[in-house]
Amino acid sequence: MKKLFLLNICFIAFFLTSCKTKQIASTPATESRPISINSFCQNIQNNEPLFTSVDIKKAAIKATINQQENFLSGSIKIKTDSFIFISLQPLPGFEMFRLEFYPQRFRFFDKMNRKYFEATYEYIEQQMQIPLQYKNIEDLFSRKLFVLGRNLQVVEFSSIFSLNTQNGFTLASQSADGRIQQDTKISPELFIESTKMSQYLKGNSLFVDYAGGVSTKNPFPEQIVISMFVFNGFSAEIKMDFQKPIFDKPLNEKPIQLDRYTRVVLNDFFKK
Repeated sequence: MKKLFLLNICFIAFFLTSCKTKQIASTPATESRPISINSFCQNIQNNEPLFTSVDIKKAAIKATINQQENFLSGSIKIKTDSFIFISLQPLPGFEMFRLEFYPQRFRFFDKMNRKYFEATYEYIEQQMQIPLQYKNIEDLFSRKLFVLGRNLQVVEFSSIFSLNTQNGFTLASQSADGRIQQDTKISPELFIESTKMSQYLKGNSLFVDYAGGVSTKNPFPEQIVISMFVFNGFSAEIKMDFQKPIFDKPLNEKPIQLDRYTRVVLNDFFKK
């Protein structure tokens, strides 16, 4: 079952992983006046967490896979624009699996069996037609505005977003290749509440819901719930509760030494 859980963590990674905030006041958009998509999105970004690093030493993880529940511990370390380390622990302090994401490539480690899988993000696009970038994974975990396959720092918001103001705010967008529809729900205070990604043709969808932390002092999420639905009827939900994240401190975690492990293809990685 732990292998199955890791498989779904990987699939989610594919489908798509004291805080400073900008002191810029944002004014909630209303239907009574015209809304500029560019200024609306920029105000959302003004409310996003701003940090150089975050260390979540303890994360309580509940995975429900086809209605079967599993409980694990874990930890997450993020250095902005550099790496994401996710540790999965069936028992506290006993790391069985490690996921490492870097701007150009990612690695999955099975520490029990001393093997690992490594690939670039082009592999995900070739195998699953999902234009995933490292920045997308970092922004998903950090509760930031993102669109699969795009860098929001270098695009005009108005060219990729449309705005629906009924029952709150919803930003609708598409991935760079047009294969994935993405809907991001925004609160009246212009915080990101959730995002849903739906893959055209295949009928797959991924829903990410955020809870807690909605304040100017710490907008980083206290909880992330990731729900996945696949066209063949498979479903999974992974709920992660983050306990006391530490911001902007040096991260002592080091990458795993590759010479101690055997590199394998993805299918062999999940074999016992």
